[in-house]
Amino acid sequence: MTRKSPGRGISASTSALGFTLLGGVLAFCTLALAYEWIVDLRRGVHLVYNRAGPSRLFSLADAPGAYWASMVGAGLGVLFLAGLTWVCFWLVRLVRQ
Repeated sequence: MTRKSPGRGISASTSALGFTLLGGVLAFCTLALAYEWIVDLRRGVHLVYNRAGPSRLFSLADAPGAYWASMVGAGLGVLFLAGLTWVCFWLVRLVRQ
């Protein structure tokens, strides 16, 4: 077996910087999606972007079930991104110790 020299590898400060930058990007994306979700909630119209086909528009007046289902799905997505953001900043704290 060969040993690595002590100067090779990823340092704790590099890991902390990477997790901090990733957490900042995720926080920005979470805030942007949360803002869009709140605006859609206030308007009563939710536009669902779909990569596989055309975008769909759900209105509270026309299709309340589909509107609320899409809003719940989007809300869960926002919560998932918020959780990933928290994990990134928790890892920064863990690496710095």
